[in-house]
Amino acid sequence: GRVVRDGSGRFARIVEAKRLRPYFYGDFYPLTPCSVDPAAWLAYQLLLPGTQEGAVMAFRRSESPMVAASLQLHGLDPDGRYEIEDADSGEIRRAMGRDLMGAGLGITAEIPRSSRLLFYRLVRREA
Repeated sequence: GRVVRDGSGRFARIVEAKRLRPYFYGDFYPLTPCSVDPAAWLAYQLLLPGTQEGAVMAFRRSESPMVAASLQLHGLDPDGRYEIEDADSGEIRRAMGRDLMGAGLGITAEIPRSSRLLFYRLVRREA
């Protein structure tokens, strides 16, 4: 079919949603307590354990004074090197599974009532 790009960002959101969709069939890990507190962050991790890839979604609520969070991921290969892609900026960073599960994945959301989406995948396993 014909693709219409109207400059609103809707097309990009549809592409993003289609990329995210398969991860909902894998493992789900809450990364923050479940709360409706408008000052709390909400974050969760999706993981396809067989391929060691997934996504992290983080939401900074309207009254949260925190601009950054460190989220400890789950189910990763501690000896694996992961590539983490910021869906908004396209920035790519790399980290070891043990570091992502220990010190955590740092996420920044400068604006209240905003969200962050990061995709990650195992690049290689190190001995």
